[in-house]
Amino acid sequence: MKKAVGLSLIYALTLYAAEAELGTIDVEAKTDTEVIKDVHGEDIKSADLAEALFKKSPSVSIVRRSGVANDIIVRGQKKDNISVTIDGAKVCGACPNRMDPPVSHILTNNIDYIQIDEGPFDVENFGVLSADVKIHTIKPSKTLQGDLNLGLGSFGYKKGAFSLSGGTDTVRLLLTSSAEKSDQYEDGNGDDFVGQIARNIALGKAPEAAQYQPRYQDMKAYTKKTLMGKLFWDIAENHEVRLSYTANRSDDVLYPSSK
Repeated sequence: MKKAVGLSLIYALTLYAAEAELGTIDVEAKTDTEVIKDVHGEDIKSADLAEALFKKSPSVSIVRRSGVANDIIVRGQKKDNISVTIDGAKVCGACPNRMDPPVSHILTNNIDYIQIDEGPFDVENFGVLSADVKIHTIKPSKTLQGDLNLGLGSFGYKKGAFSLSGGTDTVRLLLTSSAEKSDQYEDGNGDDFVGQIARNIALGKAPEAAQYQPRYQDMKAYTKKTLMGKLFWDIAENHEVRLSYTANRSDDVLYPSSK
């Protein structure tokens, strides 16, 4: 018995480990970043940014609520789990039903490029769990240049946009404007918004009060107008003043589920 106790003490002293302090452990990981340019190219008819991202990026899908102001989904994440910034300013939608998602506050003809940090989470901006969509608008140039865009599409879609930019080495100006409108789109059954609601009423999925009043049933799906102006002034070396103004107005936007 005495030998067994002695061996146990020896083993206990042998297995005893001294304390050691570990240094700082730095964990580095690469972020999946995608840069999308030419979001207002010839192959993009609509000025709706969500639809342009859907066509340009395989990581983006959309929730098509109307002919305009669609909402984006990035790798399965949506709504407030996606951070949207325009020139560094965080943008939030005001409607709880997502009728004005953040990406609808800027149109494609005013965008230079878009940077998408695909996640799985974003630590640069507060309050989001997933992707970060950074929108960078166009800047005024020194040389005089302009752009005129006219577009036609299905369901009575019409769009017109122009941009004008120029200046000197010290002062540069930019002015852009656009207007677009469209009739109600039709689904695979050939039903417009009124027909879709009528079908849901017949199936018992919607109350009769959900249908549009007769005077509104032939309205256009939406009308949208924008205006953006910028002034860049180099007041001294390494000192620049930037002034910008953006107006984005959407009227009479119809939704198939509107009541």
